[in-house]
Amino acid sequence: PAVPVPGRSDSGIPASPLSDATSANRDAQPAKTWGANLESGDLAPLGGVWRDRCFVVERRWEPSVAHGRETIGTLGAALNRSAPAAALFANAAQAPFVFVDLETTGLNGGAGTHAFLVGCAWFVADGGFVTRQYLLTRFEDERPLLDAVSIELERAGALVSFNGKSFDAPLLESRFLFHRLEWTGVRLPHVDVLHPARRFWGHDAG
Repeated sequence: PAVPVPGRSDSGIPASPLSDATSANRDAQPAKTWGANLESGDLAPLGGVWRDRCFVVERRWEPSVAHGRETIGTLGAALNRSAPAAALFANAAQAPFVFVDLETTGLNGGAGTHAFLVGCAWFVADGGFVTRQYLLTRFEDERPLLDAVSIELERAGALVSFNGKSFDAPLLESRFLFHRLEWTGVRLPHVDVLHPARRFWGHDAG
């Protein structure tokens, strides 16, 4: 089941509609119900729900959870302190920050490459970290998936990615244009941490 998320973070991103068991699941279907009719089989083990023809998996990590040598809460606090410096890496970048990552059917881009998994994530008010992943199970459901991702990105003050300026953002833009949808990311500052990481650690950073 979806993990509860606080009502609104300091960054201005509201709680997920998937997290409210009393209201959000009115139009959502358990993975087992719809997944059984798909070639992909039963998706129930992933712990997500179907919503508007999208399979969505949401997770929350508590502030006390360790990530490497630090805790999630410590990393969130560091991001809040350093947020004003984001504009040094992307003009007008500001909170709220939405982290974006893709899994794709290929690495070359182009019209034949699809993003079958789009992940969005952010820190919430109490220092926890929430991820929301959109899984494409059928090509005909790509448009509703992109619609849902667009809503996620509209909440952002800036996007954050790793090599996203060169790969993730252009690929998403191509899929939006294919469906004659406006690419939300064109209006958003984009902090690609690959580039500052290379300045600090050289090409070993990726």
